[in-house]
Amino acid sequence: MTVNFQWIELMSVARNAFPAVVRESGWPATMTPMELAAMTHHDRGTHESRQNWIDTARYIVQCCAVGSLASQRITSSGESSSVPGGKKYQIRACDFSAWLLTQKQKPNQHIQAWFDAMGVAGEGVPDATPKPKQRGKAQDETIIREIKKQGLDPQALPKNSPGKLGVKAAIRAAVDGKGLFIGSTVFDAAWERLRKCGDIVDKS
Repeated sequence: MTVNFQWIELMSVARNAFPAVVRESGWPATMTPMELAAMTHHDRGTHESRQNWIDTARYIVQCCAVGSLASQRITSSGESSSVPGGKKYQIRACDFSAWLLTQKQKPNQHIQAWFDAMGVAGEGVPDATPKPKQRGKAQDETIIREIKKQGLDPQALPKNSPGKLGVKAAIRAAVDGKGLFIGSTVFDAAWERLRKCGDIVDKS
């Protein structure tokens, strides 16, 4: 989690939508439909704006329920009285970004700030930092392909053994400095992006 200026700005308009532990910790890796709706319709001072917020949250819940928006269902959170299921799903930034594209919607400045904090590519609003969506996706696919080429499972990467080259180092040696990975930090950024989106996971 990260606290930055954009997070502080969001908390000034949508503070009550987030639990205290999240407010203090900063941008979370996942958000609930209620939290995402609050980021989209943070001005709930009027009946109309509050209804827009509720309608958005309900629609996000519906998409999670039918599987058109990838999410993880949780059972430990309390229920929302205004939006049934509004706190029952956790949605990753990468999945919400992909869903927005299917909805032909652009993220507002708060959603884009979340994408930026998570290192997720997104077609942002004019004042947001533009992200090379196609290049990032190609980098991710190249890394996953190389992991599988080396006989490894991206969802169960082995831990580093003493005296041996680690998985990340082995993949870096195969692709870094070539084509899509020219630049001192490009590979590291792509690797962390895959981790945050759950596309590569260490073996437990």
